[in-house]
Amino acid sequence: MTGDRFKGVRNVLIILTLAAAVWRLPGGGTGAGVITSLINIVFWAGLVFFAYRVYMERRTTLMSWEDNLRVKLYVSVGLMIFLVVATARLFGLGSMGALLWFALLGVSLWGVFTAVKAARAY
Repeated sequence: MTGDRFKGVRNVLIILTLAAAVWRLPGGGTGAGVITSLINIVFWAGLVFFAYRVYMERRTTLMSWEDNLRVKLYVSVGLMIFLVVATARLFGLGSMGALLWFALLGVSLWGVFTAVKAARAY
């Protein structure tokens, strides 16, 4: 019971110690960049795996949709993936790039929403 009581404090101290080491040691910025990249890779891999699992569980439902609804859904999801990849470049163009990014996001969300709504209308 005593060990469990201070487990959270111990974990916070470990994280603070590692953060201080990255901050003060030479080459710490490079190490932080590597750790950040690894965390990003794990995050995106988990997101892709989640999307794969959802697709595999719902593929018979998707295959029962009309072709135009599936095309609308797939194009909208593809546009969302494009926006994730192109975020830095579009926002790097200034306010017009950011406006274009938000407009394309709105179009892709509208496509997903209308495809799902039309499929559920039966």
